Amino acid sequence: MRIMARERTASNPPVRPSAASSEGKPVATISPVETFSIVTIGVTKPEHVGNAFASIRKQGTVIVTGLGDITEIGVPIPIGELTLFEKKLKGSLFGSSNPRADIPKMLDLYNQGKLKLDELVTKRYKLDEVAQGYEDMHAGKNIRGVLIFD
Repeated sequence: MRIMARERTASNPPVRPSAASSEGKPVATISPVETFSIVTIGVTKPEHVGNAFASIRKQGTVIVTGLGDITEIGVPIPIGELTLFEKKLKGSLFGSSNPRADIPKMLDLYNQGKLKLDELVTKRYKLDEVAQGYEDMHAGKNIRGVLIFD
């Protein structure tokens, strides 16, 4: 699950290798094959959303759950592609769920082994490592860091 999450992040969209460049280095191009792309990066930047938008196919959807600088304006998406390919861009808070009802249900599923959450954790931090956890999050070094209270 963690490998799939890493492969599907907007900063690393699905790519298809193509011919070598004039310098002899391989060139990768984004192949719009995904129906959905979920941007969950801790500090989301406009280019992450733009990359996710480029990775979806016609009538695909980009769902943004990560936050970035809330004063920053502008996402690099082609307006023609938005209209002609009927692509969608959607923000989501808590998965558009009802946390008061859904969190107890998810905890029950986790305790029954039906909801795999441990596999999504990329790094665990002790309480005295919280500053490093924030640094790693801002640097984009982890997908889901978890603070452990031991």
